[in-house]
Amino acid sequence: MIDISIEGVAKDDTILQKAIDADTLIETYSIEFEDFGSTLDGEFRLSNVEITGETKGALNFTASVQSTGEYTYTPAA
Repeated sequence: MIDISIEGVAKDDTILQKAIDADTLIETYSIEFEDFGSTLDGEFRLSNVEITGETKGALNFTASVQSTGEYTYTPAA
Protein backbone atom coordinates (compact mmCIF):
# COMPACT_ATOMS: atom_id res chain seq x y z
CA MET A 1 0.00 0.00 0.00
CA ILE A 2 1.13 3.52 -0.70
CA ASP A 3 -0.16 6.76 0.86
CA ILE A 4 0.33 10.11 -0.88
CA SER A 5 -0.51 13.61 0.29
CA ILE A 6 -1.63 15.84 -2.55
CA GLU A 7 -2.47 19.49 -2.99
CA GLY A 8 -3.92 21.31 -5.90
CA VAL A 9 -6.29 23.83 -7.39
CA ALA A 10 -9.74 22.68 -8.48
CA LYS A 11 -11.58 24.67 -11.16
CA ASP A 12 -14.95 23.36 -9.94
CA ASP A 13 -16.41 21.47 -6.97
CA THR A 14 -15.69 17.95 -8.27
CA ILE A 15 -13.23 17.26 -5.45
CA LEU A 16 -15.92 18.14 -2.90
CA GLN A 17 -18.47 15.92 -4.63
CA LYS A 18 -16.04 12.99 -4.59
CA ALA A 19 -15.26 13.53 -0.89
CA ILE A 20 -18.97 13.62 0.03
CA ASP A 21 -20.17 10.73 -2.17
CA ALA A 22 -19.16 7.42 -0.54
CA ASP A 23 -19.62 5.59 -3.87
CA THR A 24 -16.71 7.48 -5.47
CA LEU A 25 -14.19 7.21 -2.64
CA ILE A 26 -12.31 4.52 -4.56
CA GLU A 27 -11.54 5.24 -8.19
CA THR A 28 -8.87 4.56 -10.76
CA TYR A 29 -6.42 7.45 -10.88
CA SER A 30 -3.32 8.32 -12.82
CA ILE A 31 -1.18 10.51 -10.57
CA GLU A 32 1.35 12.55 -12.51
CA PHE A 33 4.56 13.78 -10.91
CA GLU A 34 5.17 16.68 -13.27
CA ASP A 35 8.57 17.64 -11.82
CA PHE A 36 9.88 14.13 -12.44
CA GLY A 37 7.86 13.06 -15.50
CA SER A 38 6.67 9.85 -13.85
CA THR A 39 3.19 8.46 -13.17
CA LEU A 40 1.49 6.19 -10.65
CA ASP A 41 -1.62 4.34 -11.87
CA GLY A 42 -4.08 2.27 -9.85
CA GLU A 43 -7.14 2.32 -7.63
CA PHE A 44 -6.91 4.82 -4.81
CA ARG A 45 -9.13 5.90 -1.93
CA LEU A 46 -9.63 9.66 -1.56
CA SER A 47 -9.59 10.91 2.04
CA ASN A 48 -8.80 13.87 4.28
CA VAL A 49 -10.01 16.46 1.76
CA GLU A 50 -9.52 19.96 3.11
CA ILE A 51 -10.37 23.19 1.31
CA THR A 52 -7.54 25.58 2.15
CA GLY A 53 -8.67 28.69 0.30
CA GLU A 54 -9.85 30.17 -2.94
CA THR A 55 -7.91 31.80 -5.77
CA LYS A 56 -9.72 33.61 -8.58
CA GLY A 57 -12.81 31.41 -8.22
CA ALA A 58 -10.88 28.11 -7.94
CA LEU A 59 -10.62 26.01 -4.77
CA ASN A 60 -7.23 25.30 -3.21
CA PHE A 61 -7.22 21.92 -1.49
CA THR A 62 -5.16 19.25 0.20
CA ALA A 63 -6.07 15.56 0.40
CA SER A 64 -4.67 12.08 0.82
CA VAL A 65 -4.91 9.12 -1.51
CA GLN A 66 -4.18 5.54 -0.47
CA SER A 67 -3.76 2.66 -2.88
CA THR A 68 -6.38 -0.06 -2.46
CA GLY A 69 -4.51 -2.74 -4.35
CA GLU A 70 -1.80 -3.06 -6.92
CA TYR A 71 -0.48 0.02 -8.67
CA THR A 72 1.93 0.67 -11.52
CA TYR A 73 4.77 3.15 -11.30
CA THR A 74 6.08 4.40 -14.64
CA PRO A 75 9.37 6.31 -14.42
CA ALA A 76 10.18 9.22 -16.70
CA ALA A 77 11.27 8.24 -20.18
